[in-house]
Amino acid sequence: HLYRSVGTIDLKIPPARRSARKLANSLAVSKGTIGRLIHDDLHLHFYHVTIQPNLKGEHKQGRVSFAYWIRKSLRKQDQEKILFFDEKYFELDGMYNRQNDRFILLVDRMLMNIKE
Repeated sequence: HLYRSVGTIDLKIPPARRSARKLANSLAVSKGTIGRLIHDDLHLHFYHVTIQPNLKGEHKQGRVSFAYWIRKSLRKQDQEKILFFDEKYFELDGMYNRQNDRFILLVDRMLMNIKE
């Protein structure tokens, strides 16, 4: 025969990943206790995924020339018009939103004489 008799297939459901907070709640212990167990006893460490741009030589040179232009063009009182912030928003599913990494540059467009 070219075929075998078909039976049932039991799909094993992989264990769900749980956060340290949910694990602490289910075991009725503090989050610090779970963190200590994870770090000291299991020798596991938290990490954050960092996304680094693949910069080429012309990108680096463009950044350097922009830094020189900003340094030359901005007066002392203009430097107070630049607002940097690093507030980040994360979704519960852990997806990284790149649009939350930004800074605001409050510079008059007439000051910028860059060809676009």
